[in-house]
Amino acid sequence: MSIQFQDDDSGWHDSPLPQNWWRICNPKFRCRPLSIQGIDAGLWDATAGQFEWRYTDDELVFILAGAVFVREMGDKYETLHRLDVGDSMQFPAGTRWQWTVQEYVRKFYVITPRKSLLRRIFNFGKRL
Repeated sequence: MSIQFQDDDSGWHDSPLPQNWWRICNPKFRCRPLSIQGIDAGLWDATAGQFEWRYTDDELVFILAGAVFVREMGDKYETLHRLDVGDSMQFPAGTRWQWTVQEYVRKFYVITPRKSLLRRIFNFGKRL
């Protein structure tokens, strides 16, 4: 399966974060949901700033433009990851991450709701 989209501004909408998630500056966020056979996916971008992101579901991201530094909040090792164009990373449900965007970042994301994964495992077990 291939994913294709036009690189224009159609379909984008503002996607602000709660103000208490901001750390530095007032970054602007946009989102462009994509319909891919019932999968929760899309494009998202942000301008310069630092903010917290709280993951309620598992999310896989693939960086399409720009770069970002991410650090898991509460991680005793304080590991800082730099994600550049072409990099991907999985963010587990229930974690909080600090994102630092120096100029701009655009990502493709796929969200896997935790409840549906558990439901699939449970249903699979019932069939055994």
